[in-house]
Amino acid sequence: MTVIPYNRLGEAVGSCLEESFTTGASAIDCGPQRPSLSSLPAVVGLCPLAPLASLESDGLADGYNWFRLGPDDSETLVGTGPVLEVDEIGTYRLEAYNEVGSLGEFTLCSSFRDYQVILSEPPVIANVNGIRESDGLTIRVEMASNGTYEFALAPEGPYQDGPVFTGLEVRPYTVFVRERSGCGTDSKEVNRRLSPADFPPFFTPNSDGFNDLWRFEPPEDLSEARMQHIRIFDRYGNFLIQLDRESLGWDGNVQGNPLPSSVYWFEALSLNREVIRGYFALKR
Repeated sequence: MTVIPYNRLGEAVGSCLEESFTTGASAIDCGPQRPSLSSLPAVVGLCPLAPLASLESDGLADGYNWFRLGPDDSETLVGTGPVLEVDEIGTYRLEAYNEVGSLGEFTLCSSFRDYQVILSEPPVIANVNGIRESDGLTIRVEMASNGTYEFALAPEGPYQDGPVFTGLEVRPYTVFVRERSGCGTDSKEVNRRLSPADFPPFFTPNSDGFNDLWRFEPPEDLSEARMQHIRIFDRYGNFLIQLDRESLGWDGNVQGNPLPSSVYWFEALSLNREVIRGYFALKR
């Protein structure tokens, strides 16, 4: 039998004679020999302002094969190094392999990872909202553009992949967004909104001079916030009393009658027409 040798460049020069050989499954265990790659698909932006996008292996290996996938999942070899530069959107597959074996047997132990190359636009921030939660300020960034972006609260970073920041100190912020491949930046001040966490969680109307009234006091970072009115309800949704702008707060009484310790609900309407709903406790 004649065996024609090939390498990764195609047919090798010459041929060799083989009297006999064995075929079948390899006895080599590739499990610990495969290159370590992330199992998550990567999304890479191709910026209109830059001619190329770079795809990089996230693991070391003896060799690399890059394939461009067709609509039918067919593979076309387009590169053989740890980095591939592309100028077309689409799906690309990396095969990273280690050469394992000896004189008696030789095999390639491969790992695979897919890369999705999308058209990435310069970042445009649509809105940035800050809401006070029980554990601090939460900031959410809404984008008006599509792309692969990173987010930070300072121009120098640190940057993160997600558009949500949690557990922050309650103070003013500016959000910075940059496109990962260098396709521009944008920034916007946080639009801080009132939330139930800006209202007192409880009061104790026992005439000791501490927390005797339940009332809204503007937080330091929203010192201009004012309520047009606050309506208070019992736990069953029955309306009890309305606090107007001139009111000093609620003393826990309705028509002179003290209400029991319980959870009560409120609906507040601010002067800029924000509606905030929440609950608080009356403790006696």
